[in-house]
Amino acid sequence: MKTIDEVELESAVLKYLDISTSHITENDGKLLREFDEFLSNASLVVEPVRFGHHVFTSNDSREDWFIEDLKTHGFSDNFIAILQAADIADCTYIYFNPDGAVLESLERFDW
Repeated sequence: MKTIDEVELESAVLKYLDISTSHITENDGKLLREFDEFLSNASLVVEPVRFGHHVFTSNDSREDWFIEDLKTHGFSDNFIAILQAADIADCTYIYFNPDGAVLESLERFDW
């Protein structure tokens, strides 16, 4: 049986944050649904999935220009905080979905 190199395998394993859409505003949800690469300068990549969205994290998420670009396009402080937390936790992407984790330390929105 052929074995896989552990270091090589580790580079192929992704980590993601599975979080409830209740932690983003209704407007954030609308922006994600209508995403059309208007934030290409901000390195934000959004992929719609059946019950939510994958938002790929960026090493730029803590840069002032990145944050200002997100705010200019209407994303909430909560959305930005989640994106930054996922980056700090070394997540490749965030899975926003109705059944994702609800965290007590984050504000919740009923929409």
